[in-house]
Amino acid sequence: MKEEQKIKRQKLIELSNVAKLAIEMGQTQADTVNGALIEMYTDNENFEFNTFKGWKQAGKMVKKGEHSKYFVWSKKRTNTKEIETEEGETEEKKYKFFGIAYLFSNTQVQEFKPKK
Repeated sequence: MKEEQKIKRQKLIELSNVAKLAIEMGQTQADTVNGALIEMYTDNENFEFNTFKGWKQAGKMVKKGEHSKYFVWSKKRTNTKEIETEEGETEEKKYKFFGIAYLFSNTQVQEFKPKK
């Protein structure tokens, strides 16, 4: 995993802990961590969030030069990792994890205009 991804994952873990607490204390209308995270990101200007692909499917395109400022947990994924056993042999071990979904807000997109 790249260093930048590790930093974002750690930040997302910290934000998720705040979101969980907000859910437990009834301080949010959301019933999921991702929903609470999106509520935390929402303000007067940024009120709709979607992935790059999601905006494209909605007929919008991310503005040139924009980078994702918002992220939530993606679907659970499965990966394999080679580990060394006590006998010195290598063995593949499967593990599950949540990836990171990168979101763009409504202020970062524009209407898709096909080239003529």
